[in-house]
Amino acid sequence: MSVTSDGEGRTDSQGEPRTKEDAACGWGFITPALCQRFRTSRWLLFVLCCACFVQNMAISGFVNVIISSIERRYDLTSAESGLVASAYDISSAILILPVSYFGGLGSKPRYISVGFLLFGLSCILFTFPHYLSGLYDYGTDNGGLCLPGSSAPSSCDGQIISLSNYKYMFYVTMILMGAGCTPLYTLVPAFLEESVSVRSASLYLGIYYGCSILGPALGFVVGGLLLNIYVDFNVVDMDSVTIDSTSSRFVGAWWVGFLVCGVLSVIMSIPLAGFPAALPSSTKYTAERHTEVYKNKKVTQNDATRTVRLTKIWKSLKTLLTNPTYMFLNLASATDGILLVGLSTFMPKFTEAQFGLPSSTAALYVGAVVVPGGAGGTLLGGYLIKRFDLRIKKILQICMALIIGSLVFGLVFIMSCPSISFAGVNILYGSTDIKSTSFLGSFQTDTCHANCGCSQSEFSPVCGQDGVTYYSPCYAGCQRMVMVGSDMQYFNCTCVGNNMTEYDAVLHKCESDCNLPLFMVVFFGIVLLTFVSSIPYLTATIRCVPPDERAFAIGIQLSFTKFLGYIPGPILFGWLIDLSCLVWNSKCGVDGSCFFYDNKQMSNNILAIILAGKAVTTLWTVFAYLCYIRGPKNEKKEHQCNDQHGSQFSSQETFISVISNQCVSTAQPSSATDLQNEQDSYEPTKSEPNGMESSKRESLPTEQTSTESPKKELSPTRSITTEL
Repeated sequence: MSVTSDGEGRTDSQGEPRTKEDAACGWGFITPALCQRFRTSRWLLFVLCCACFVQNMAISGFVNVIISSIERRYDLTSAESGLVASAYDISSAILILPVSYFGGLGSKPRYISVGFLLFGLSCILFTFPHYLSGLYDYGTDNGGLCLPGSSAPSSCDGQIISLSNYKYMFYVTMILMGAGCTPLYTLVPAFLEESVSVRSASLYLGIYYGCSILGPALGFVVGGLLLNIYVDFNVVDMDSVTIDSTSSRFVGAWWVGFLVCGVLSVIMSIPLAGFPAALPSSTKYTAERHTEVYKNKKVTQNDATRTVRLTKIWKSLKTLLTNPTYMFLNLASATDGILLVGLSTFMPKFTEAQFGLPSSTAALYVGAVVVPGGAGGTLLGGYLIKRFDLRIKKILQICMALIIGSLVFGLVFIMSCPSISFAGVNILYGSTDIKSTSFLGSFQTDTCHANCGCSQSEFSPVCGQDGVTYYSPCYAGCQRMVMVGSDMQYFNCTCVGNNMTEYDAVLHKCESDCNLPLFMVVFFGIVLLTFVSSIPYLTATIRCVPPDERAFAIGIQLSFTKFLGYIPGPILFGWLIDLSCLVWNSKCGVDGSCFFYDNKQMSNNILAIILAGKAVTTLWTVFAYLCYIRGPKNEKKEHQCNDQHGSQFSSQETFISVISNQCVSTAQPSSATDLQNEQDSYEPTKSEPNGMESSKRESLPTEQTSTESPKKELSPTRSITTEL
């Protein structure tokens, strides 16, 4: 009987490779003898783990860290930078099903290597704006001093418009990255699973997805450290740079991480392409798994050869779309996805703006919270399901409790840091009392600097001895500056209220007195509870659909969550942050990046979307709970599982089956009758035949979700990863 056959002619009727090229390690006709030593599952796992690590370090680490830096460098609004983050998921959501199907028909390692090569080249292209935009101009050499009797220079030379247009290059390269990474979370799990024994499959997949945790962790740390390095360090004399990472004008080396990841990805695509379509050891495992494929009157020989019938797909799709519990869980997943990706993308920027931190420091703080919170929450969620052997309704009740808990923690955003006093923006010149923003724009017209010839294009905030921040030394009326150590001090500042000290102002914003440790602790609670609920949601999704639809159900939910959650999330959060901007970098009539935010309004905007999102997620969960109807005795049977082969399939492996168009059972059925009865046991209106004991009729979802399900959320789909 034929085991499998594909467009590449990979195996014959006995599961053996048809040609030497299919089983040989090499590149086309080049098959070095030394290369054949690496045709093992362990070397395959090593190379794939390296690829997963690099991909997650770039997408779930560097992208979130550099958002505020590319905004400042290329005059982007937060909504535009949010679209940069979303562009990755646009192509990924569109291509996930086509790549999984057509990639399954051919040589998986070749598809994976081509995709990773595309990802690497895209990472390199992502750095091109750095090389094409010229040197970064952070201000004038004279420090923006007040020059009495001069007039403001014109800054409308078209440069800003050209800088903002680089956003289109960011969009295109992120779309290409998403396309290139699609095989990593579709074809890779299937290839790993079919290359090892049933007993080892979960271990290999666990190690692979574990790298998706380490990648973002290192991405936040390394990305934060790189932002301490000046953006043009490779082409300028660093002794001539008069600002450091504490300055609001400073832009770090955002591009270095992507360049390194790009080069590493291109290099790793070479050994990936060298692996054969099937490892020599996979032949016996193919036959072993063939005995686990569901067989009933609907399965034909064409199904075993992965020829998908449109009628069957339509029938499966109709079954899922008319399942109210499943659809409400999809809506809950999408709504929570908006918050998850939006917060992970903009929390470094939020922390930077609220607490007046440098970009590098904010990235390190957020990474220290998001990565352990996401990983720990996912593992804890899986443990709860396994430890208490929960049924669907209990699972949904726990989900509702966790959502409400994270909503309560979200109230921390009420405690916004007070905005610093900004002369001519939220206070009058000569005053230190913040009352409103009715003075917005008066910093340009106040009489104390009327004859200084100040330019609005030179945002270089200084902190006066009166505790007030001024737009620049010129707008503070400062006429002299002296470098004292690493501090730039200004004198003869006519606008600064207190002139009794040795100097009038220093080159940086005034500091905000706010409790950062308390905020980070509470934010950790939000992240932890959000990720704890992810596994119960996934478990409920798997258990509320028929066994032969579960793989397809997870694939649809993933696409659903990407389109309605991951893609709009960063854009929505960026737009809300833009609404709180008080001072824009506006040149030639074009708004660029934001110079100064209203901290209270920013916190209120984030709080509003968190409360609304959690409330809607709770509502969808309640509807799913009310709509769920279980068949008699079925839910009890749902939790019994056979460990005959020592295999513990994770929830991610259910998605493997949609990739390879196979449905896999955790137990090896003893007969065709058992298989049919196993199918019937999930029909909500059918009762079980008498005498059918649980020892012979094992359930698919328990082992898939309770034991290894935490790995699902940690896949490279932007979670934190993921998709953190």
